[in-house]
Amino acid sequence: MSAKAFADVVTWCLRHHVGEITFLGGEPSLHPAFPEMVALAHSQGLAVRVVTNGARRFRRLVESGLIGRCNLNRVAVSLDTLDETLQDAFRGRGAWQDAMDTIRLLRDRSILFDINVTGVRPVLDGIGALIQFANEAGCRRVNVHWPSSIGLGAQLAVDHIPDREEWHGLVLMATKRVGTRPDFFVEIERGFLGEGDPLWMTSPICRYSRMAGPIAAGCWSTKTAWHR
Repeated sequence: MSAKAFADVVTWCLRHHVGEITFLGGEPSLHPAFPEMVALAHSQGLAVRVVTNGARRFRRLVESGLIGRCNLNRVAVSLDTLDETLQDAFRGRGAWQDAMDTIRLLRDRSILFDINVTGVRPVLDGIGALIQFANEAGCRRVNVHWPSSIGLGAQLAVDHIPDREEWHGLVLMATKRVGTRPDFFVEIERGFLGEGDPLWMTSPICRYSRMAGPIAAGCWSTKTAWHR
């Protein structure tokens, strides 16, 4: 995408009262005009969200001050597992260290961040520990979603999509390991769980939101229902 094409997208967003714009990829920070695009979107009043693998270029841009609390509203770091070997097998050599270094940087710079998890079978047993790590690291949200049907995700999806029974057992286990920080919640895409599932009921220790396609229909916490 050219910088001009992106400027047209921003104009369209403003015309149609869009409040937030998300940069994703691939790795969006590899675009040569990425910091200028972020600055443009922010200057026009759009909230800016970035989904990143934690690339070194992304960290350099944060460290330089070109992007950061001044123009980023939130960042989602792709981290599927605490197992370095498994993460690198999915996303390339050094991916685990990149994600960890980026999480530390975001935390140190007080930039709001989430962790995105692709819910393939090999990572399921470790998601409870990953949720606990996210809570302790100051993460705002853990989002567990289906594998993409595009690119590497398509290869992962062939053999590794969990069935419903596996996911049920995992969630029951994981909820017991989540911390009690009031601003931390776990978001699970609706495809993993069925309508009327008791796991969507109030949890004493964690918030959940139901995803209906691209729209979060609602969230449940210990005392009150609320909407994103």
